[in-house]
Amino acid sequence: MRPERVRALVLVSTPGPVWTPPPQTRRYMRHPRLMFPFFCVGAYRRMSRELAGTFPVRRQRIGAAVRYGRLVLGAPGSPSRMSRRASQAIGSSFTQDCARIALPTLVVTGDPDLDGVVPVATSLEYARLIRGAQVARLAGTGHLGVVTRPERFADLVVGFALGHAESQPNVRIVRGLRGASS
Repeated sequence: MRPERVRALVLVSTPGPVWTPPPQTRRYMRHPRLMFPFFCVGAYRRMSRELAGTFPVRRQRIGAAVRYGRLVLGAPGSPSRMSRRASQAIGSSFTQDCARIALPTLVVTGDPDLDGVVPVATSLEYARLIRGAQVARLAGTGHLGVVTRPERFADLVVGFALGHAESQPNVRIVRGLRGASS
């Protein structure tokens, strides 16, 4: 890790600084490969409200679910690695780490009633713990805002980054990015 290279921090629908998985997730974690199909069905159920809220037309909703499913299945990772990573987070508290962060920070969440994956209130804990953190909410979406509202998400992140880049030494700003002011 190279913290000296980090100029700003963006946290997106991140589980809170003290995370405890719900009982069903713990069951998945005990036997990740065996339980993976059940995890996928549960994930779809957790996201169905968001997909319905974001894509009210059934055909659009199915298309979005298929596109997102392809992204997930094509991503490098495995059920066993996901389980190990989650297990390492259990019992860890990032509360003190948050107090030491002295970088511009943006906490991005979706609508609380549409995020069935990470409770928005837990993500907002970072804004409370990190001095000067800004909060942005992607209206009309939940946990999948980066997928369901990619242009709005990009506008938020690019705007935040450009707002802090000009005051940083040794930062080159590339103009002409979609969503960025030229």
